[in-house]
Amino acid sequence: MNFSFKIKKLFYSANKTNILEDISINIEDSPLTIITGNNGVGKTTLMKILYGLYTPTSGRVERFEKSDIRKAFVFQNPIFLNNTVYNNLFHALYCKSIEAKYRSEIIENMVSAHNLDYLLQKKIRALSGGEIQLVSLLRSLILDPQVLYYDEPSNNLDSEHIEMIMKIITNLIASNTKIYMITHDARIKNNINHRNIHLYSNSEIHYEN
Repeated sequence: MNFSFKIKKLFYSANKTNILEDISINIEDSPLTIITGNNGVGKTTLMKILYGLYTPTSGRVERFEKSDIRKAFVFQNPIFLNNTVYNNLFHALYCKSIEAKYRSEIIENMVSAHNLDYLLQKKIRALSGGEIQLVSLLRSLILDPQVLYYDEPSNNLDSEHIEMIMKIITNLIASNTKIYMITHDARIKNNINHRNIHLYSNSEIHYEN
């Protein structure tokens, strides 16, 4: 059996508050793993620990991945430059030290692949909630991640944008991108095969194949 993570007696505290307590779980390798649970149980904290943004207060997280693996995190409330979509994507490539002469081509290929060319010259502040989520996802995908961590992709979105995001997710899985996602959205959970991790308020954790 292949694993992505083995977690043993994990604790995480912030501001003198215990957010995760005594979490132990083996997470099997899967194209899509969905994390669920009520608000405040520590779902985002757990995913940030899996990604490597947070370090556990105590306990062990064993990762079964290469140290140079390409990965990206799509935040629930992303922060953008007050500029066009194109310039935000250009800046993301700049931050990853992609040579300037390649940036425009990479951006154009990315948006064309998902039929989202119409977004490029829009100002960030003029985007709808659904468009913001699409641009946030594109900004992560433009770096060609092998593993994607995605926090609440469908929060307050209409059906049209949910379907667009689901199509991108399905295509990513088909191209062997591994995804860890936090969502309660039945439209995603009922239409894409996945493994499920459910967190409870007492830090009990339940894993379903």
